[in-house]
Amino acid sequence: ISNSQKNQQSRKSLFIVPARTNEQVQSLSHLLLEDYPKAIPTEGISRRYITKTVILKLFLPSTLIAVIAFLITEIPWVFAFALVTSIGFLPLVIRRWKAYRFGMKDGYGRFERGLFGFRHVIFPLYKVQKVEVKQSPIQRRKNLATLKIYLTSNRIQMQYISLQQANH
Repeated sequence: ISNSQKNQQSRKSLFIVPARTNEQVQSLSHLLLEDYPKAIPTEGISRRYITKTVILKLFLPSTLIAVIAFLITEIPWVFAFALVTSIGFLPLVIRRWKAYRFGMKDGYGRFERGLFGFRHVIFPLYKVQKVEVKQSPIQRRKNLATLKIYLTSNRIQMQYISLQQANH
């Protein structure tokens, strides 16, 4: 539970309740949101997220580092660094991809994400102040979009969901 103030004082008063099981999450949700549906079915984002993350955030930067290292040391096996880095981090990228989920039901939205700790954002749709649907050229080719939902207290962003779902 958060408020719209972004100063340091409000960060100290941010109300976070850790929950370890889905049952605890459901129980807390019903205590805080009276008419919250029993369950909101969620779906994941596109597999293109994995490709984008591995290529743009892992392989290309590590290849650049390998090229610089090769120019300095002239040892050709430094190029294996790019491949080893990309393959080494692949399980973490897949884990994060699986955690990205979203759904709507009975006037409520739910967004989930995480890597080691998971964040579940549940909000009534009437609290939404602004919605943006954007497509990059790569997303446009695959009919995908990025959805940004602005609430009073924060902004929620989901990448690589179908354009039809984002518009809905």
